Amino acid sequence: MSGGKRSKEDGTTVMGREMGEIRGWLRGRHVTVGGVTVCVMLAVIVCVADLDLIQYMPPTGSDGPEPARSEKTDVPLSPVRPKGVHRQSTMAWRSSASTNTRLVEALVRHDVIRSEAVAAAMKAVDRSLFAPSEPYLDAPVYLGWGATISAPHMHAHALEVLVEHLHPDAKLLDVGFGSGYLAAAFAVVIGDGGAGAVYGIEHIDELAEMGRANVAAWQAKTDTPHATIHLSVGNGWDGLPGAGPFDAIHVGAAADDVPASLFDQLAIGGRLIIPVGPDGGYQELVQVDRVDADSYSETVLMGVKYVPLTQTPQAQLDRV
Repeated sequence: MSGGKRSKEDGTTVMGREMGEIRGWLRGRHVTVGGVTVCVMLAVIVCVADLDLIQYMPPTGSDGPEPARSEKTDVPLSPVRPKGVHRQSTMAWRSSASTNTRLVEALVRHDVIRSEAVAAAMKAVDRSLFAPSEPYLDAPVYLGWGATISAPHMHAHALEVLVEHLHPDAKLLDVGFGSGYLAAAFAVVIGDGGAGAVYGIEHIDELAEMGRANVAAWQAKTDTPHATIHLSVGNGWDGLPGAGPFDAIHVGAAADDVPASLFDQLAIGGRLIIPVGPDGGYQELVQVDRVDADSYSETVLMGVKYVPLTQTPQAQLDRV
């Protein structure tokens, strides 16, 4: 990565008990039922918890941690972790709801959504206006043109990581706005009480047209105050230098490294989140905070799987 001095944070918080601690606690524990010592269930828990690759490496074409098999999972599973890198672990699952409100409530119950502002924004932006099928399933949905709308829990993660930077005068850049869902949700968090605005960039003409139509349909239905939304066609690797600097930048596709232009367009004190890693390989969701004019702090949040941030429309269409 380029763009000045950077430091990597190793002390990120793990939600719940680390699996290593849980395994240590379980070791040697037996339960006696009717004179019979039982330890099979504990062994099953440990074995399932060790299937990290299944939990955090979904099939090609999807993005974000793959939801697990049960909505009622109470033990957080650790992501695949290379030696020396400590990442924040989050609970993931596969859940389905009948309404947008119930979907958001499920994310709140499982502590994926932790702030009132994010819960309110996700309730105000009904996913059914942006996902072509199964809008209330906590899983990515294919949009066409080699793109997906991320799973709701990944939208929640993105909003939570950036929420403290989304004040009424904030400017946010959404690189690869796709369906337009997050652009609308970011706009709700920022609100209409200041000069804040959301800028989105997408390099597939048809996808950008769909995203604009989705946002327009939502705006026609909502009475929720929100910041102005500007959606344009262009190369996400270049950002939008004429509109910056940005208090927050969200990138919805994976790059081998953070584009230098996005470093430059991040305001001092601002925050950027981007999936980093090769297409089809190991990827991490990385948080970059700009400390001053020349310094950046980098934190690895979790292992993920995203479609690539391609530099030309044809490169993305070739993947279809």
